Amino acid sequence: MVGARRDPAGPPARPAAARRRARRAPRHRRRGRRGGAGDAARGGARVTREEQLLELRRALRELLHTERRLRSREPEPGRLSWPQYRVVHALVELGGTAPAGKLAVAAEMTPASLTQAVDGLATLGLVERARSDADRRRVDVVLTAAGREKYDAVGARIQPLWDEAFGDDTPEELAQATRTLERLTALLLRF
Repeated sequence: MVGARRDPAGPPARPAAARRRARRAPRHRRRGRRGGAGDAARGGARVTREEQLLELRRALRELLHTERRLRSREPEPGRLSWPQYRVVHALVELGGTAPAGKLAVAAEMTPASLTQAVDGLATLGLVERARSDADRRRVDVVLTAAGREKYDAVGARIQPLWDEAFGDDTPEELAQATRTLERLTALLLRF
């Protein structure tokens, strides 16, 4: 047919970020090289401090972008959304019961986002709203037994992923990663 576009042969193009990740050596193969993760891509050449800082900034942007995507995507059937998981996790850390304001702070959510997440969790029977015994004007969010079971099931599903990603790391490497994330958090709070 004249003027018809022909589809190029082969699979559809992947986004640039996916292509970069595919080119990088797996993490376990990069370990132990001097000069950082970028050495593999440079044929073993030494990476400068400035280049390594740029790589750190890129990795941080990718992490933050992934967290934003998780916040906005619809969960698979039977799974919690990212905001719902954050609410349940915060409730567990707060002992299973908390007023909405305290829960919003603990889950690092706006009151509107918290309300939406709690509504969804209440529909699933994972939390309940209950008047406080101490102050009848206050409504607490209470984690149900089903909510605790769901939280434990999510933990059982996620723990092997953490073990796979970081199982070969030494305690010193994990401590360094923790310190780096804490420093990045402090840096972002200064912006």
